[in-house]
Amino acid sequence: MRPGIPFRVLSGDRLTPVTMLVILFSPKNWDGPKILIEDDAEVVDMCKAEREMKEKARLAGKQEGRQEGRLEALSEAIQNVMEAFHLNKEEAMKGLKISKEDQAILTKMI
Repeated sequence: MRPGIPFRVLSGDRLTPVTMLVILFSPKNWDGPKILIEDDAEVVDMCKAEREMKEKARLAGKQEGRQEGRLEALSEAIQNVMEAFHLNKEEAMKGLKISKEDQAILTKMI
């Protein structure tokens, strides 16, 4: 522990090296209580872990949104090519050089 930071131990009077739960309160960097679980030299900062989980979920959602937007744009392009050149779906997708994976998804969409 760094000197000068008050702390409260919540695991009772008998502390073991296996499990110790400590909440640190830092007036300088206050962003909520820091919960550290010490388990045989492994330390987990629960606030940091929660932030990381939220960030991973946000990035996954962002990626999913990009994928949906890309597929919608391809679908619109295929429909425009079909209409302009009087082609069927397969011919339009071949002319636009759309991958086999995307073709399978787009065939269901159109």
